[in-house]
Amino acid sequence: MFLVISTAYGQGNVTSNKEEELIEYFADLDLESFEGKTAESFLRSLKPAYKKFSMAPSRNHLYRGVLVFTYDYGIEVEIYLDEFRFANPNGICRKRNRGLAGKEIISTIQVHNGIACIQGCT
Repeated sequence: MFLVISTAYGQGNVTSNKEEELIEYFADLDLESFEGKTAESFLRSLKPAYKKFSMAPSRNHLYRGVLVFTYDYGIEVEIYLDEFRFANPNGICRKRNRGLAGKEIISTIQVHNGIACIQGCT
């Protein structure tokens, strides 16, 4: 399992101090320690609150689905799943699905900053 975190840089790749602090925060996380645990246990361990949540079937053939949490400055944490056991990525009720998505088991996590990988990418 892996975690992907991504962040989009501002114009000309100029970053603010707060953006750099957030990138460093995600880069220092021990993502592998969350593999096999629930998505909610990972999210509760994070200091910053996410701004947006989405989920979808994964485009990566190794995984069934992906939960995407977007933070300030376009940083994205992608939690890859072997399967959807609780949430329905095609479901209409997104708020309910967010609660159910927290029960899903993490396969891997990646963190991105725009197209740049911060951690967890292979």
